[in-house]
Amino acid sequence: MKIEGEEIKNFALALIFLTFVWSFPKLNPIYIAISFLIILISFVPHELAHRYFARKFGYVAFFQLWPFGMIIGIILLTISFGNIKFLAPGAVIIYPIAFRGGYLISRYISARENSIISASGPIVNIAISIISSLLFLQTGFLLLRLLAQVNAWLALFNLLPIMPLDGSKIFNYNFYHWLSLFVVSLVIFLFSTYVA
Repeated sequence: MKIEGEEIKNFALALIFLTFVWSFPKLNPIYIAISFLIILISFVPHELAHRYFARKFGYVAFFQLWPFGMIIGIILLTISFGNIKFLAPGAVIIYPIAFRGGYLISRYISARENSIISASGPIVNIAISIISSLLFLQTGFLLLRLLAQVNAWLALFNLLPIMPLDGSKIFNYNFYHWLSLFVVSLVIFLFSTYVA
């Protein structure tokens, strides 16, 4: 799962944007470092999971910035004095083309493939949240609890059945798959927030 060139730059800019928005207005070095670490462990694996499964199905897929989303984020952050955090710097864009026998062909992304690709990101966040919660219960290290909460929230939010979120694509393909993932993410969110 190699990341190269433009995609490295896009991920770096997204991480800088997310760290700034997440940290604002507490722009002290320790809080910024903690925010960067949490975002790196939460956001990047989520997006790489989408990209991995899209490519596994043979599609061309890359993480791309969404400059308009970043501008909205900065405007909302500024006018709300840091109270509204719009965190949408980019996403994995999937091109419905594939390489077959040395030729580039156009194809349709099936609802099943789209559902699997979409579910992969929240499933990664669920796994990170579970592992972080269990490690927190063993060690009491508060950063692990924060990591568990952020990943549980990220999974839960992305599973909302609203376009263009991941949950809408899973919901449209199979309601029961969506429901099971949503319930699991909700339980983990509640556990990481109130128990762990």
